[in-house]
Amino acid sequence: MKDFIRSKECFISFAVALIPSVLFWVFKPTDSVPYFLFVILFLIALLFLWLFLMTYFSKNTSCDLE
Repeated sequence: MKDFIRSKECFISFAVALIPSVLFWVFKPTDSVPYFLFVILFLIALLFLWLFLMTYFSKNTSCDLE
């Protein structure tokens, strides 16, 4: 657990969890989300997914080389 707290994946998972929590705080369930905001948040989510996959694959390939 200490290794996870000190790792980069902890910050990535915190950032991914922070986005929906802020959105739930800003928007009420009855409000509609503007399209431009939806597109921006969707692109940010894709960016986080890409960063996670790059980190995951770089860790897996570095372990295989040793």
